[in-house]
Amino acid sequence: LKFNYDIARFRAKRLIAGFLANEQGQKSINFSLFRLDLLDLGDEGRLHRELQLGIKKQHKRHCLFPWLLDGYDGLDEKQPQLVVSIKTAPKKDPEARIVINYLSMNGLVRPLMDIVRFLSCSWLVEEVEETSIRSTENFNESDGKAGQNKNEVSSTQDKSESSTRNGFKLKLEAHYPRVFFIADESDANSRALVLRGLAIVNLRVKNVQIISPDHSHSDTQTTTSLQAHFHSMESYINPNVSLSGLGLGLGANKSIVRQDHFKNNGAESLGIALIEPVTATFEFMQVERKLHPITS
Repeated sequence: LKFNYDIARFRAKRLIAGFLANEQGQKSINFSLFRLDLLDLGDEGRLHRELQLGIKKQHKRHCLFPWLLDGYDGLDEKQPQLVVSIKTAPKKDPEARIVINYLSMNGLVRPLMDIVRFLSCSWLVEEVEETSIRSTENFNESDGKAGQNKNEVSSTQDKSESSTRNGFKLKLEAHYPRVFFIADESDANSRALVLRGLAIVNLRVKNVQIISPDHSHSDTQTTTSLQAHFHSMESYINPNVSLSGLGLGLGANKSIVRQDHFKNNGAESLGIALIEPVTATFEFMQVERKLHPITS
């Protein structure tokens, strides 16, 4: 089966990019985006594809809120809404930093996952899944042999040997985004849970190759650590999300209509407050091994 439809439209008013490198091999790439928005265009095509593939057994009603990302008032024109920085250096894990300023986000899982699957070439098509599985198996076999041959010629002093293969660090700073979780995406007057606050998330993934004492096989241990800090997190119940100034509304004539009924940034545009602002910290760590499955 073949499917051809537009998934999303991403738009930014201005883009500033920079690249730096030095003699020590350190490199950095920076992107700054101003006045951006992300629009879901694939609702109808996605429904058709899921029905044809048997992912959905019954027809789902169309989503009336196509806007996934949009800025809101409160940001200086000279300040970017999205900043992405990537740094690399020899013998060090790459580091990435993402800063988000004053964005309204529509927490719809299906269109966001559709975009991720498309960009990662992992669409839910049987032929693609089979090809991906074969390629992964072949890669693991060849990678294991290469690692074995490489370590056979190296001298060891201990009974076992381990070396860091790769990993990365990611830091996300979200400066007071407004995240809308809509109760019924097919209802133009649906209620929504709204969250707003300052969030700082640190993610680190580290892969270590572990060699057996007789060098007969190798294993990979993956350590994932996550730290999330939420400051002054506000929560609201919005009785009618189409009047919230999101720009998420879809008119009756099926044309996209931006509805800016509220120009201010006060709580009245977000809904009824649920609880007092909350400050919390969340930490998570997971250790996994392929040949000897462990999770801690």
